[in-house]
Amino acid sequence: MKVSVISATENPVEVISRAAGTCYGKDNASRKRMEACYNSGHLSVFEHATVSFRIEGISRACMAQLTRHRHVSFCVESQRYNRYDLNGVDWYVAPPSFMKCTAGLKFFDHYMKEAADAYIEALADGEKPEDARYLLPEATKTNLVMTCNVRELFHILDMRMDKAAQWEIRGLAKAMHEACKGINKEWCEVMELRA
Repeated sequence: MKVSVISATENPVEVISRAAGTCYGKDNASRKRMEACYNSGHLSVFEHATVSFRIEGISRACMAQLTRHRHVSFCVESQRYNRYDLNGVDWYVAPPSFMKCTAGLKFFDHYMKEAADAYIEALADGEKPEDARYLLPEATKTNLVMTCNVRELFHILDMRMDKAAQWEIRGLAKAMHEACKGINKEWCEVMELRA
């Protein structure tokens, strides 16, 4: 899995703080005001800062969980139009439970190979990618671009970094959190609210 930021509000603390200031008749930017809004639950002001991620190599199963967040915009790699070269060894995500023992990994790899062979054979027989994709498992890797505002990002991180979240989306949420902290100093300050 790889997560990178492709676009973000350059000065989120200022944008969030000025939005909040509008509510209170203030025109200056203040980290303290942003923090006070967060602590009091005045989260609508966080909707004015946004971030866009490029997410690569997550399973379709993880993508299905992520796209349940409705206040987010997504563009997902199309299995309908893309033909996949599944002869490589890195086209699917293997759950850690299968990776713990050689027998489990062999079992999992065996069924992934069968799915790949069926998909390749269907394409060779003239099936369109949009129909052949039905042979691919939920473990198939995909790529997407995701854009959200900070309020929704906090909601995603709260839900998906929780210990009860599924392992793959928990790893994705942690990677998104780290990617935001790496944008600039102001983003690091915003992410500290969520730490």
